Amino acid sequence: MVETLLSWIGLAGAALLALTGVILLAIFTPKWLQRRRAGSASTHASASTMPPPPGYAAPPAPGRPGPGVPLRPAKSPRGALAGSIVGAVLLAAAIPLGVVSAGPVFTATAAAGGLPTRIVSESDTYRFTESTTLGEYESARYNFRFDPRESVLEAYEAQRPNDQLVAAYYDSELTRIANYSAETEVFGNGFALQPEEITVIDADYNELGGERDPGSYGEAGSWSVTEIYLVQYVDRDGTEYDKPIVTRAVIEPDEKTLAAPSVDYEVSTDGVLQLSWQPVDGAERYIPVYANVSDLGNNTFFMLGDVGSDATSWSSTSGQTRDCYLIAAEVVSQNCSLEPAFVRAEDSDLGAYGVLAIAADGTRSFVDRIDAAPINPLIPVGVGGSDIGSGEYNGSLDRVPSFASVTTLTDASVSLPLTLVGSRTDGETGVLEVKVAGTDVVRELRYSGIDGTWGTFVEAVGRKLSEAAVTKAGAIQASLRQADADVQRDAPISSSQPEVDIPLTDEFGAAGEYLSANLLAGNRRIDLTGAAESPYDPIELASAVISQTPAALVRSFDVTLDFSESTERRILEVTYVYPQDQLAERREQTWSAAQDVVAEIVADGMDERDTALALNDWIAANADYDQGAYQAYRAGGDVRSDPTYAAAWDASGILLDGTGVCASYAAAFKLLSDVAGIETVYLSGAAYSVGHAWNKTFMDGRWQVVDPTWNDSEAAPNALFGISDEIAASEFGHTFGPGGWMIPTLAGQYAAE
Repeated sequence: MVETLLSWIGLAGAALLALTGVILLAIFTPKWLQRRRAGSASTHASASTMPPPPGYAAPPAPGRPGPGVPLRPAKSPRGALAGSIVGAVLLAAAIPLGVVSAGPVFTATAAAGGLPTRIVSESDTYRFTESTTLGEYESARYNFRFDPRESVLEAYEAQRPNDQLVAAYYDSELTRIANYSAETEVFGNGFALQPEEITVIDADYNELGGERDPGSYGEAGSWSVTEIYLVQYVDRDGTEYDKPIVTRAVIEPDEKTLAAPSVDYEVSTDGVLQLSWQPVDGAERYIPVYANVSDLGNNTFFMLGDVGSDATSWSSTSGQTRDCYLIAAEVVSQNCSLEPAFVRAEDSDLGAYGVLAIAADGTRSFVDRIDAAPINPLIPVGVGGSDIGSGEYNGSLDRVPSFASVTTLTDASVSLPLTLVGSRTDGETGVLEVKVAGTDVVRELRYSGIDGTWGTFVEAVGRKLSEAAVTKAGAIQASLRQADADVQRDAPISSSQPEVDIPLTDEFGAAGEYLSANLLAGNRRIDLTGAAESPYDPIELASAVISQTPAALVRSFDVTLDFSESTERRILEVTYVYPQDQLAERREQTWSAAQDVVAEIVADGMDERDTALALNDWIAANADYDQGAYQAYRAGGDVRSDPTYAAAWDASGILLDGTGVCASYAAAFKLLSDVAGIETVYLSGAAYSVGHAWNKTFMDGRWQVVDPTWNDSEAAPNALFGISDEIAASEFGHTFGPGGWMIPTLAGQYAAE
């Protein structure tokens, strides 16, 4: 506000200087020129004219006094010259003053020196500028040619966020509005997004003490995150853009602010959420939080736990007791520490997880937010009781359920299979111990009046439940971003784009091609400095490029900091499926196999649908679902690091070995589509709340769902070929979030309708 007021004062001063200068020039410059010419003419005459003869009296010249009238002394031109010089100086001084003052008034600027205006990329719905920076406590400032106060008043009266003109979001999907207030100026048309402090609430719904004192930094709170996304919906005149303009702003922390813990997450096969992080210098404790966004855009951090300075991980079963009831007494609860997320299930698409580092004096860190949308459907909070039957024993398998009803963190009810894990007898009562898949819950089925057939009955139950538990989902990592000990820290850092023979992923601009080329070259450490200048978050970009580059054969990645040179660099550290001495050969074999398949089954003149169907049917005829890899995954542990199952999660599994899990099916279909020249994306999500991967292909002028894994079925072949997202969700339980497989702001353009 003050800055803009000073700018208007500067403009007024510049205008006054310019006006005074012009007036002085207009008055004195003509006089100076006239007197300069008059003085020159008089000097010339006295030097060249002969004196008149004696007695001669010349008549008076027109306009001059006659004889006997004294002449007035001629005025010197110096006064007029001085006036002209002063006018010129004033006019010259007005120009730079006006330029400097006009910047904040007549351009839309951010507090950190001005938003970039050069558009570097564009999607179906947005335009993106190059990235910029903002200080932790700095407001994002804009100036318009209209009064923005009317929009602010309308938002207040309608009880909605101020997001009609410009807005700030925490996520690149532009769904989680940041914690800010909209400030207008008394003089002028200035508009500012001023960050506000985020409230932290403990388990007893008390506000966490030891907060920052905003008064020591000015009125603004902290943005509290490492980056935000600024969106301009209208131009300076208030005309709505056909595509809003998005600018990624990296937030520079105050020197007192702790570094944000770099957090990875994993959902175990038992449905337990685990957050892990690297230690932060100066942290006395760590607080895992669930971030909730209200209808008005107010953000609140709900504490999920509180661990000491030595801790580097936390799980959702930490401190859990079996007497917690999230749903009902007869329902066994799990993950009780996630109650803040469960009671806000209707807002789960906007929730996020993170870890807050706290110093001894209460100083907080930034929080790197992890999108809760792809996580919450995978987390169980309750396993039904009445549907898991017991009763009188009659030896019939019909009395033994194969599935149990499970409530997820999104308050959805799904049926998950049971597995027999033990049995015993207690007199005339037989007990079956069954584990509910995807949970850590073991239930007892009790049957009274057993007889000598009990042993045979138990064996039959085991076979029945094993057959029911067979599925073609549930074997996909929740996140590709995982710290890996296999990465060699002494491997060279690639900072240039290598030449490769395999076509590059081109959905994400120059930065995406740079990463794609380095991945296809097998580089294990890649400099992200150049990628940081793109409009996309580097971590989201890396995850999306890896997902859409199946020939890279990547297992996982992490982002670290390197200080080997004079400046800090963010490094993408990549772990590949195969050892370095096998990687290049395996990649070439996979690429060649894809080319051979396409050459064999795709004929000239085939359209997109026929081509996609041919690729889908080839996979169904030549691939088998790797149940061994799936069962090993369910048993826990890092199966992808086991050489026995390494290929089961990438395109080489299906194309070279003829077997793999859903991720391998989807990656193979994506690679075959790339070779055949049809547009296809790989995506990850959940099928009936169990991790799954499938594809979308552009056919008949629109995107359509293709699930090559589930299409490989004798009972319902190709049931998921060429259908919409809505049908995939309602009839087959396929749900997905925008992140991980794609840049969130770009995911909408792949909607299958």
